[in-house]
Amino acid sequence: MDYPKSVPSAGLVNGAFVDENPVAGTPGSLIPAAWGNGVTEEITNVIKAASLVPSEGDSSQLK
Repeated sequence: MDYPKSVPSAGLVNGAFVDENPVAGTPGSLIPAAWGNGVTEEITNVIKAASLVPSEGDSSQLK
């Protein structure tokens, strides 16, 4: 998996996502649904392969 570099409208800065800064007037990154869903599937597949049930509130399941 990698950042969606092939999607010009993703709004990456130096190859990474950035937050919107309303004070400076700079927009934040836009994450394409296909990329966000792909990342989520990659992560949940690892969790499921470990015979665990993915939990939205548990950020330690990959460990």
